[in-house]
Amino acid sequence: MQGEKALLNRIAKIRIDFLQEFLIFIGQTCRGSTNTQYHQGSQMSDKTITDKDRSLAKQCMECDLCKKAREKQKGLVFWLVKWLDATICPACKAYEKVYGRKAYDLLP
Repeated sequence: MQGEKALLNRIAKIRIDFLQEFLIFIGQTCRGSTNTQYHQGSQMSDKTITDKDRSLAKQCMECDLCKKAREKQKGLVFWLVKWLDATICPACKAYEKVYGRKAYDLLP
């Protein structure tokens, strides 16, 4: 019983790791970024906005995926940005921190 539970937990962890790596790849492909240091271990818990936050927020503004999600407000791209990219992507997190709204929200 415990062996099965441990196996299921391991499978779940592998799936999460794969999904995170896949989304990092997608984000790099869409943004043309080759720098992965922001993807691993970045904590944006403080409320001060730095120049790095502003540059990452600008990347989110220029990202084709995020632009489509903001414009269309429906479909696969919107779902991807809303449920996956916004929780993992540092550019989307910085956008939320700088502008005070989610990366997929309509522009005012």
